[in-house]
Amino acid sequence: MNNYRKTIKRLTEKQIKNEGIINNHILQLGRQLAKTELSTLDNTPLKDTYLEINRLSTHSEENRKKIDQVDNLEREINVLNSESVQNNKIINVKKKEVKTHYEELGFAAYTSFNENTQKDSAYEGLFVDVEKFEGKLTLIEKKINKITNLGTSKTLLNKMANRSKLIYLQTLLKTKHLNQSRLYSNLGEKVFKSDFLSVIGDTSLINNMKPILEAQELVETLVKKDESIFSKKNKLLDEIERLDGNG
Repeated sequence: MNNYRKTIKRLTEKQIKNEGIINNHILQLGRQLAKTELSTLDNTPLKDTYLEINRLSTHSEENRKKIDQVDNLEREINVLNSESVQNNKIINVKKKEVKTHYEELGFAAYTSFNENTQKDSAYEGLFVDVEKFEGKLTLIEKKINKITNLGTSKTLLNKMANRSKLIYLQTLLKTKHLNQSRLYSNLGEKVFKSDFLSVIGDTSLINNMKPILEAQELVETLVKKDESIFSKKNKLLDEIERLDGNG
């Protein structure tokens, strides 16, 4: 039984090998046939085969060109994607810089407003949130100083109570300081968009506007560049879709 199986396996392998050789010869014959003159095949069964070979060869060549085109388009898209990624990194950095400049401007404007002995009531609304915030901050700091300056209490209960109050107030102060940056940044943006700086004519404050204007101008330029990249990429994708549709 085993010998039969071995014989069948050997004969099958030989059959597959022979069929591969035959197919290879047929392929070579087909290639040679495609190179002959069509007129020599008139009134023969091979004429239709010849025409089909030529049709498929032409289609195959066109298909190869499309593959190369799509490959080139894909490379262009990858380049545009890389440009867009780098572009957006710079945009994000510049936006963060603007926030920092807003914070600096907000702090400087609030200081200038407070130091001005003749405050313009028209601009009080700009600074009201910061004034309330600074008032609360000052109150917390006074309470902390008061507890700190009390000295050591004689009773354990008072020690624990003062310790708890101090920890609470210090935590509250820390939280307030974390919000301080955002508050002054928001104030700086409001001041920047108002006519406050031009009215008070403070040169140092006006100079604080320059880095904001420069950063915003660069962001605007980069956003337009990114929009252009997006448009180019869409055109390339449309071209790939067109090539695919004509495949």
